[in-house]
Amino acid sequence: MYGRSKPPPGRAAMWKWPRTTASWLLKPSCILMSYPTIVSDNRVRHDCLILSFGDLVSRPTPKRGWLPLADRGVSAMESQPTSEPARTSLARTLAPRVAERTTLVDQVAHRIRREIILGTLDPGRHLVEKRLAEDLSVSRGTVREALTRLAATGLVEFSPGSGNRVRYFSDGDIAEIGEVFAALEGRAAMHAVLPPSESVEKELRRIAERMRGLRLPEDVDDLMRLDREFHGTLMNQQPKAKLVEAWQSLESLLAVMMVPIMRRGVGTADSQADRHLLLVDAAMSGEPELLIKGLEQHYYQE
Repeated sequence: MYGRSKPPPGRAAMWKWPRTTASWLLKPSCILMSYPTIVSDNRVRHDCLILSFGDLVSRPTPKRGWLPLADRGVSAMESQPTSEPARTSLARTLAPRVAERTTLVDQVAHRIRREIILGTLDPGRHLVEKRLAEDLSVSRGTVREALTRLAATGLVEFSPGSGNRVRYFSDGDIAEIGEVFAALEGRAAMHAVLPPSESVEKELRRIAERMRGLRLPEDVDDLMRLDREFHGTLMNQQPKAKLVEAWQSLESLLAVMMVPIMRRGVGTADSQADRHLLLVDAAMSGEPELLIKGLEQHYYQE
């Protein structure tokens, strides 16, 4: 290790790296290097360097010599806490790369999900990682992670030996998913304060009217976003937090509800807005039974 000499017999020791000299090297990878420095009264301070791939960085040049630490009872292998500047530098180095990778996976998953909903990728279609990676100009690892996320939402199914395929949803499957949402939101309606406040009513009507200006199927992403925002606002009108958590855990299945709407050409933007406005009217009636019935009709017509 840089020609170090042996420590005195029977004495715990630690390598000293002077801070005054430096050399240059090409960073082979991204690592965090910690090294000790004696500051005063035989106290040890640990400084750190962050070495990242592909750049030139300054690093201390080691110098021969052992500094005994036996008087303090410090072992040469005892770990020391990382300094605050080192933690900050490490976060600045790694955070942008993680964010970029996460964003890329999200973009790929969004692109594939959109193609499934619009029917470009029809049910049963084999999703080949290599082909998708070439078409989207990304790595196979990025595609693999995106498909894993879509499998968790139910839009893609994985079978050992055959890989990933676009999942087929029958009319019965769609109806069952609708029943689940109608049941959860209907239960929430039983605990909600009805009618909602004037501000909530305005918000619900605003969201519904924004659906009217969409162009389908091109704006299917905006339709799903507004649909989640509308039903989420309704769910938040009651105090049962577990009901909201249960609804949020199934929120990804709302994309499945859009599959028959887009593939069959059912539901223009105007009809989607009108169907949601009917729910607002039912909520403003102040009768939970009317809202529950409206939710059942709303989801069963998907």
